[in-house]
Amino acid sequence: MTVQPIAETQAAEKAVELPPATEFAAPDRGGSPLRETWHHPRSNVFRVAACFWSLLNLGTFDAAYGALLPYLQQSYSVSYVTVSLVFLSPLVGYVASGVLNAKLHNNFGQRGLAILCSGAHILSAVINILKPPFPVLVVSFMIAGLGNGLSDAAWNAWIGNLERSNELLGYLHAAYGVGGVFSPLVATAMITRAALAWNTFYYVVLGISVVEMLALTVTFWDHTGRRYREQMAQSQGTDDKPVSMRTTLTTLPEARIAWLSALFVLIYIGVEVSVGGWVVEFMLDVRHGEAFASGMCATGYWLGMTLGRIILPFVTRLIGPLWAVSVC
Repeated sequence: MTVQPIAETQAAEKAVELPPATEFAAPDRGGSPLRETWHHPRSNVFRVAACFWSLLNLGTFDAAYGALLPYLQQSYSVSYVTVSLVFLSPLVGYVASGVLNAKLHNNFGQRGLAILCSGAHILSAVINILKPPFPVLVVSFMIAGLGNGLSDAAWNAWIGNLERSNELLGYLHAAYGVGGVFSPLVATAMITRAALAWNTFYYVVLGISVVEMLALTVTFWDHTGRRYREQMAQSQGTDDKPVSMRTTLTTLPEARIAWLSALFVLIYIGVEVSVGGWVVEFMLDVRHGEAFASGMCATGYWLGMTLGRIILPFVTRLIGPLWAVSVC
C-alpha cells in the first residue's frame, strides 16, 4: 500500500526509526561520519535494488485486487458486499504488521523482516493458486497484507536513512507504481486474451515473490537483530534517556506532524486503493466497457501514479514539502 514519499516516509519513520548508519559511512573532510549512500558501501547498491523489487511486488499485490474483482465475483458467485472483503482483509494484516514491526526489528533485524515479508507473499500466492474457498481466500489476502505492511515500513525506514533519501524514496515508490501498472495489465491479458482462470495470475506473483525472498535475504543477511539493537543504542548515546511511545505521540514537537501525516496517509491510501480497485468494475457495469479496455483503465491509473512519484522529489526540492503536499 504506498503514497507520496514525503508523507509516507514520515509515517514509516515514526513506526520504525532507524539510526544513522555509521559502520560503513565515509568520513567527511572534518572527520565526522556521513550517512550511507545508495552506492556506499558498494553492497548498498544491491540492497536498494532488493528494496525496489520488494515494493514492486507490493504494488503487484495491491493493484491485482481491482483487476481480478469481476472475475472473483463470477468465480465465487458472491455479491458486491461479500467480494468487498477482498479490500478489507489486507487491512487486518497491515494493522498487525504495524503492531509487530518494532518488536520484529529488535528481535530479528532487517534480515528477519526480509524473510517474513517475502514469506507471507509466497504463502499468499500459493494459497491463491489453489483457488481455495472464498473464506480461505480472504485469509490469504490478510497474509498478503501482513507481508505488505512489513515490507512497506521496513524498506521505507531503511531507504529513508540513506543520504538523499527524498529522491530515493521517490524511486522506491515509483517501483511500487510499476508493480501497479504491471499487475492489472498482465492479469487482464491472461484472463481476457489467453482465456486463463484468474488464479493462474498468481503463478506470476509467486515467481516475483520467490525472487523477492532471495534478493532481500541475501543482501540483508548481516542485518541481524543484534546489529539493529547496537545501532539504536549507538544513535541514542549514553546520556540520552529513553522516551516512551506515549510521550513521542503526545508531547514532543513532532507529535503534531506524526498525527497529521498519519491522518493524511489514512485518507490517501483509502482513496488510492478504492479508486484503483473499483474502476474496472465501474467501467464494466456502469460504462459497459469491453473487458480488456476496462482493465487498462486500472493500468492507466497506476501509470499516472508512478510518474507522479518519479517527479515529486524533484518538485519538492524546488518548492518545498508544504507546497508540494498542498498541490498534490
